[in-house]
Order: sequence, then structure tokens, then C-alpha cells
Amino acid sequence: MSKVEVILILQLLLFPVLWCTIIASIAQFGGWKELANRHSRDRIFTNPIKIYRFQSLTFGAFFSYNNAITVELFEWGIVLRPFWLFSYNHPELTFSWNMMTNVTHSKSKFNCYIDSKKISFYGKVAQELALRFPAG
Repeated sequence: MSKVEVILILQLLLFPVLWCTIIASIAQFGGWKELANRHSRDRIFTNPIKIYRFQSLTFGAFFSYNNAITVELFEWGIVLRPFWLFSYNHPELTFSWNMMTNVTHSKSKFNCYIDSKKISFYGKVAQELALRFPAG
């Protein structure tokens, strides 16, 4: 086996390890993991009112999930689920509507705090969430 083949094989074997390490680090330092410890989905919920796929959100100021989150809206609250490629160490999160505090929003951005973690939603789901929390 040549050096090039060995390097290629090592790269193919190490890439999944590196990928999982990066995704786990984002979950840990961004706040997803902390919220999951308290708000992880423990059962299957059916019949969402609306489902928004490939949505964007940020945790705090630095940890973005661009076009990587499915947001399911229910009468009782919201479920966040990452795209399967980004789901390592990211269990689904469930929040009731009354858990969202300090809500602010504009035409394309919706900000709220859940357990002192700032979460910002963008795009279509932000517009939908803004309808549930009118400016007041």
C-alpha cells in the first residue's frame, strides 16, 4: 500500500471522529446540551400544527444552526430537532409556550430566553412565532 492510500484511508476513518467531536462541542458550549438535560423529548408527540424544516436559529451570539433545524409547533409548545447529520449529542428539545420569556421580534427574527439561554429564530418560523407573541 502506498503512502497516498494510507493517508486516504486514515482521513476516511478519522473524519467521522472529527465530525462528531465538532458537533458535540457545539452542543456542549452552545447550550443545547444543557437545555436537553432539562427539556429533552421523552415521548413521541403527534399531530403538530405546523412543521418548518431547514430553519435557522442561534444559541447565544456564536452558535448557529443555519438551515439545520426542524421546528414543530404544537398547541402546547414547540419541538426542536436537528437535521440527522447534526444530531449527534443533540437530542430533541421540547418547550411549552410559557417557558419562552423576554420575547422580542422583528419581521424576520424572533428572540426569546429559555432557562436564561437566548435563542434566536430566523425566517418563516420566526414570523409564525411572532404571531403567538404579539408586541405589547
